[in-house]
Amino acid sequence: MSEATTIAGVAIVPLAWYCLVMGMTPGPNNLMLAASGMNFGWRRTLPHIAGVLAGFCTLIFLAGLGVGALYDRLPALQMILRWCGSFFLVYLAWRIAGASRTEHPADARPLRFVEAAAFQFANPKAWVFSITAAAGFLDGGGLSGSLVLAFAGLCITLLSTTTWTLFGAGLARWIASETILRRVNLAFAAALLATIPLILVD
Repeated sequence: MSEATTIAGVAIVPLAWYCLVMGMTPGPNNLMLAASGMNFGWRRTLPHIAGVLAGFCTLIFLAGLGVGALYDRLPALQMILRWCGSFFLVYLAWRIAGASRTEHPADARPLRFVEAAAFQFANPKAWVFSITAAAGFLDGGGLSGSLVLAFAGLCITLLSTTTWTLFGAGLARWIASETILRRVNLAFAAALLATIPLILVD
């Protein structure tokens, strides 16, 4: 790698492309944010967005410092986090499936900041993203390289969370029927559930 393409030992152009592909494709975070944007709107989903940003940037920073390698060597920890993340997704899918404009159960609310941040550490896609980014693009950068990784994660996560939330909020404007809204929520819930086998299978 030449100096022109690296900052603090991080290959910037390949990292940016990798982050774009990994960050913008559908996954648990993006599906949850789209559903939240549709059911609760942009403003009420902001704490959820902030939690994803904080949690993921912390995770990718720690991966750059070597925590990702430790995680990779502990299959028992990986399985615990996979099951925790899967159970959480089942709970969220249940909440999304029951969301409605006319019926508002007591627990109908967007994900809180702390919940969204904590989920990143039980989200295998976030771990894979962080570990592969650190292993593939960090060339002995240490603390400074980890900060560059975290900044790249912040940029792409800000883009992806905003895009998917606005997609959901925009979708809500086109849905006039409560029946259609329920069907779309069921589709989001089914899509979340469909990610669970991918989480549990190594």
